Amino acid sequence: MNELIRLTHIPELDQQKACRWACKQPFSVKLEISKLKKTHFHYLKTKNDDLILVDLAAHIVATYEVYSIVKNKSKKSKTYDLSDVKSGRSIYAAMIKTQLKRPKFEKMLNYKIEIIKMLEIDQLSYRKVSKHLSYQRKLSVSHTLVRQFYLEVKNDA
Repeated sequence: MNELIRLTHIPELDQQKACRWACKQPFSVKLEISKLKKTHFHYLKTKNDDLILVDLAAHIVATYEVYSIVKNKSKKSKTYDLSDVKSGRSIYAAMIKTQLKRPKFEKMLNYKIEIIKMLEIDQLSYRKVSKHLSYQRKLSVSHTLVRQFYLEVKNDA
């Protein structure tokens, strides 16, 4: 473990905190960590010959870097370096994008065939489909969400 701390220059508790944080993040954030890991790997490879240790150290450094960027932005701290903003912006955007998933939209996937049938075959309006879902399926959704759902399903097909 001392060798890992020597390579990363990050205390053990901070390494653990960043790794636990990364486990809870969506796939898009993990992908950004993997991209950063690649650059750190080549730098750390010159310092040590043990490739397994270098790979682990690169992963920890990349994870800690992303963790610190996101935590600094969430605290609205003005002390972080502006060069970090470019890489942090895509990570932060990926986190926000996954947080915008609508739970009602996900529930509507269970009734996808029924909604498409009502809209295309029965030619009901979005408002009538919304009322049908609220009365028959106990799923209260707006007519605009029904429209967005239909357009996304239609574009995916």
